[in-house]
Amino acid sequence: MKLLFICPHCDHELHIPPTYLGMKGRCNKCQGRIALIGNANERGPQRASVIEDTPPSGNGRAKLSSRQQALLEELGVSTEEAAALDKEQASALIRERISAKRHTKPATEKQIAYLKRLGAPNAQLEQVHTKEEAAQLIEEMHLQPTAAQMTYLRNLGANGVQLARLKTRGQASALIQELAGEEI
Repeated sequence: MKLLFICPHCDHELHIPPTYLGMKGRCNKCQGRIALIGNANERGPQRASVIEDTPPSGNGRAKLSSRQQALLEELGVSTEEAAALDKEQASALIRERISAKRHTKPATEKQIAYLKRLGAPNAQLEQVHTKEEAAQLIEEMHLQPTAAQMTYLRNLGANGVQLARLKTRGQASALIQELAGEEI
């Protein structure tokens, strides 16, 4: 038999095993911190107690995790700069630095090989310089063929079976290249 507690933050009903009575935790709906202080014999709903969020460090901010510290160091953030950040600021800086790095790093051989397998024409491959551009083209190549590709293929003489087999833009590009030759 489970006990019924009401979250003091969002009024969500929490069905709690009696073994959790007296413990602290979070509401599974709003993630508000609560304490399950009540009567084990009570069959009706009981209101859970509110626990105020207190920062784990004495300076009023949540300490960085070891993973965040390692990432910041790897991304070239000095120890002094990292010490001035709280967890949320560190996460935002990590995302920003990784995004910037991704936009400037050259496309990998693996990305280029995958684009070739998807059927990206050589002209498109020559325009791919960064990881970001390669990722965007990979995503685009997975999309369905465009109406323009289908029309162009019909004009090139593709038959119904060939058109029916096309599932991605990459396959359509490969068929265009095959039917029109390397001039594209």
